[in-house]
Amino acid sequence: LDRGRRSYDRLQAWVWLILRLVLAAAMFYFGMAKVIPTQMPFVLNRLVEPFGNFSPAGVLWAQVGVSPAYQILLGVAEVFGGLLLLLPRTAAAGALVCVVDLTQVFLLNMTYDIRLKTVSSQLLLLSLFLLAPYARRLLTAFFTDRAVPAATTTQLFTRPRANRIALITQVGVGVALLVAFSAQGWRQFTRPTPNLYGIWQVETFSAEG
Repeated sequence: LDRGRRSYDRLQAWVWLILRLVLAAAMFYFGMAKVIPTQMPFVLNRLVEPFGNFSPAGVLWAQVGVSPAYQILLGVAEVFGGLLLLLPRTAAAGALVCVVDLTQVFLLNMTYDIRLKTVSSQLLLLSLFLLAPYARRLLTAFFTDRAVPAATTTQLFTRPRANRIALITQVGVGVALLVAFSAQGWRQFTRPTPNLYGIWQVETFSAEG
């Protein structure tokens, strides 16, 4: 609407903030489902199912589920990227970690025919979008010997106190999301199940004779 203005630096800062929180929330959601290994649980019926009957997704789920430590480490990497996104100073590192994490997730989804192809591709594109402003500086740091100048960022507000409150608020929102997803995963992980859950099937049932 303001045709006389050439750029919208403060509006852009708010857009970056919203996108960082959206991506961080997604990384917390999928990451905590692995840190508390509930996304890819190993079920006993895989032990009696012929390997030839496995779908590609079943192969991946069984391969990750049989090693809880590996699944937890995958989740830690995703949560780490989300945590870095909460602070403006570490946002570039967070976006870079998310690009690495989500590239692996996207390739697994595509090559093992997992249903979340669209979600993983959107999150990967969002990570690349957040990383784009730092691309030239990263290329200079990785592939040349030249010094990289400090980045200049536009603050959300004009007053320093308001910016400090905004920083505390966005970190608080991120931590609250992380705690909420952790509690959800823990409830699912600690839900009682029979010892032979998943390896038997009820064929008949009768009650009161």
